[in-house]
Amino acid sequence: MASDEVETCHLASARPEIVRRLTGMLRDWHLSMPPDTGEILGREASSAAEGIPPMHFETRRIFANARHTAYQHRTDVDPSAGRYRLDCSGLVALVLGAVAPTALE
Repeated sequence: MASDEVETCHLASARPEIVRRLTGMLRDWHLSMPPDTGEILGREASSAAEGIPPMHFETRRIFANARHTAYQHRTDVDPSAGRYRLDCSGLVALVLGAVAPTALE
């Protein structure tokens, strides 16, 4: 990422095997989780159980929680305050950290 800070390269289309592997890991993780994530996320959890991919589910959860957002290259996130200041790479890292932390290693 340091060599492409403005994210001009779309690597998913260039590396479909990695996308398939990570998607499989995310799906396996999601299927291992209990179906209910609590009162606030109950409706979203139901949607996830109906086939929404885990990364999409987590991204929707973050968007629903966001109260203050800003685009910046240094990630600064405080979910309890609903504050998300980050760029695209920061969002992807946040989502992956929640659904597939080993993918960030």
